Order: sequence, then structure tokens, then C-alpha cells
Amino acid sequence: MRQLALTITLLFTICHAWAQEDSSYIASFDRKLGIRLFVAPKFVSLQQNFRKTDNSILYMPNMPVGIGVGASWRGVGLNLAYAMEGKGNKGSTQALDLQYHFYGRRWISDGFLQIYSGFFVREKNEEGLQERTYRSDIALVKVGGFVAYAFNHQHFSSRAAFGQGERQLRSAGSWLLGGSAYYTHIVADSAITGKRNGESRNFLIGPNVGYAYTWVFKSNVFISGSMSTGVHVGFENMDGKKANFYPLVVPRIVWGYNAQTWSIGLSGIYNGTYISYANGAVTSLNSGEARVTFIKRFHMNSKFLDKITFYRE
Repeated sequence: MRQLALTITLLFTICHAWAQEDSSYIASFDRKLGIRLFVAPKFVSLQQNFRKTDNSILYMPNMPVGIGVGASWRGVGLNLAYAMEGKGNKGSTQALDLQYHFYGRRWISDGFLQIYSGFFVREKNEEGLQERTYRSDIALVKVGGFVAYAFNHQHFSSRAAFGQGERQLRSAGSWLLGGSAYYTHIVADSAITGKRNGESRNFLIGPNVGYAYTWVFKSNVFISGSMSTGVHVGFENMDGKKANFYPLVVPRIVWGYNAQTWSIGLSGIYNGTYISYANGAVTSLNSGEARVTFIKRFHMNSKFLDKITFYRE
């Protein structure tokens, strides 16, 4: 019994030591409170690539540009954004686009709730690239999430790389392993959905694997990138009769500069997955956002907030 207790204690100590970040690679900012301003254009598109030709059709909404503010405490924060109405001759789009991106010590996760109605059409054929008509009848819904675990979290910080909530002091990388699941619902004509009633539903689920790396230059300039790929299993129209396999790709890239009291970053995230094989075409649903962020940090003491330690996960 004593040997079992000693073994459990030893294993716990080893796991705990393995889980701790290496202070020569990762460091917190001296000022705990961060106020951020950002501009974040979001994007979503349906793309059909026809198998027997080089022709493709891209369906895109008249996308708004989001501007916002946020606050963070020791790397964990909340952002509020306002999306300006898209203008021009591409028609109007009704949109609800909520994207959540979490970067912790061990976990990276994304959440999506996207509802769009009203698209314009861009077609590539033998005559070249042409923008055609506005389609008010096309609508889509995407709900789902992505999660990945960073194995080398004691040396590589996704929070420093993609959220600038702490500092990566030395270049490091990590393998990623996780999973994702999405529900998609498209309302259009049969040329897009392949269904007579003009509706296509699909539930996708599957694993993903990837790698992330941060290059640090002169201790305050960095470039981070990651790539995760996977294969979903899905049932079109969710009838359970025929399963298909749908590839997934999720790249991220960030350039950042960290001064003592402020930071600036340029980032982009892309989430693309196939959702349908119909009418001789492969249809993919692509979404994500680009972001320009400025962060100003301040001294502030809060005993209550200091007791909240879940953010280190």
C-alpha cells in the first residue's frame, strides 16, 4: 500500500512538473490589465469546384467590417465588436456572425455561430473571372467548434502566439491533436444543394492533427503559425444512409510586436471544410477573420481576480 502511494505521488510530481511552463521560454507581462482596440474583417464563402473542368463558382456575402474594444486580465479577456453595414452594388446581406477563439496554455479552441442570408456570385469559367447577380435566396447556417491540445505547452504558448496575452521569449513549437464538429444548413436552389427542395443539411465530426511554431526575433518581435488538418465523417441530409469523408484545414498566422506597456498584432485564421459532393462539384464552406489589434497595458491590483486560476489551463 505504501509502495502504491509512493508511486502515485511520484507520477503526480512528474506530471505536475511536466505541465509547468518553462520560465526561460514563456513569461507573463508585468502589467496585468490590458485594454485592446481592434479591426476585424470576417469572411465566409461557399465555393463550388467542378470536377471535370477548371470552372468554379464562389458565393460571397456583402461582408461587414467589425471594429471593437476589449479588456483582459492576465491574458484572459472579453471583446465587444460592432459590425458596420456592407455597402456597394453587391446587394445587402443579413448576418449574425459570432466567432470565439480561445488560446490557453494547453488548449486552442474555436467556436462558430454563423447565419447569413443574401450572396453575390463570382464565377470563373472559360471567359475568365466574372461577378454576376445578387442572390437573395441563398442562406446558410454554420454551428460548430474546433479544439486542439498543445503537447509542448511548457515551451510553446498559444496564448502568446495568437492572443498576445503573455510573451514567448524563445522560439518553440508544439504538435497539436484534437477534434472538430460542425452542423451546416444551406438553403438555395438544386444547382447548389443538389436537392430538389433546395435544402442541404450535414453534420460533420472528426479528428485533426497539426503543428504550431513561434519564431522570436530580438525578444519582442515574433511570427507565429499553425496548421491543423483532419478528415470529417458526415451524412448529407443527416439521414444516416451514406457516409462521406470531408477534409478540413485550419491555418493561423500572426505577426506581433510586444513593448513593455503595449503590443500590436496582425493575425488571420481560416477554417475550411468540404460539405457536399453533388452535381459533379465539390462544395466547400470557408470562414474566418483577419484582425489588426492594439493592446495597452496598465497596473491594477485585484485580489479577487488573482484568485481565479482556471485561465492557466
